[in-house]
Amino acid sequence: MVGYAASSLFTRDPAFSGPPNPWQLTFVPAPNPHSQRLAIGEYAEVGTSSEPTNWIVVLMAPDVRSLGLLAATTSGVRQPSIATSAGLAVAYAGVPFLAFAPELSQPASFYANSVGGAGQGSTREKYDSLPGGGPYAMLGRCYGPQPPRIQVDGHSVGTMVCDDDQHRLNVPHSALRGHGVVIVVRTSSLTSWQLAFGTSR
Repeated sequence: MVGYAASSLFTRDPAFSGPPNPWQLTFVPAPNPHSQRLAIGEYAEVGTSSEPTNWIVVLMAPDVRSLGLLAATTSGVRQPSIATSAGLAVAYAGVPFLAFAPELSQPASFYANSVGGAGQGSTREKYDSLPGGGPYAMLGRCYGPQPPRIQVDGHSVGTMVCDDDQHRLNVPHSALRGHGVVIVVRTSSLTSWQLAFGTSR
């Protein structure tokens, strides 16, 4: 069984009794204990934090003293070790960094400004320059559990669908306030996106 707490729980909190249950649990096949490498994990957004809080919790036989791991990182493979207490290993694993969403394919009729880029989760960016003319549009691709909702200068311009396709959101000229522009992306920390803002002729 793997799972996570959907609400904030702290050390020495009383045991759960009665609804609502703060735990989200999933049954998974038991791994082969003789395997040299076991892969057990679950990414989940916990509580109200804007970033997922990821912990490794493994329950083993009481006489197991430590747990060795292989962790792939951007700087190579690390081999951390976790000390156990009566066979229970607990460690903070950090925030998962997602691969970039696929690159955008910009049509010849679209002129991209320096506004936009790649990222994950929610963000708010202010840009001092704005392409002249118009009409304006936002191109984007994304993957993850929550399609990004896009705001331009405080006005909602729509939600970007997360699938294998590139999508376009039209930005009304009336939504723009002046020479600069503020882009707000609201989405899950486990959603990766690529966005470009510009003029479409």
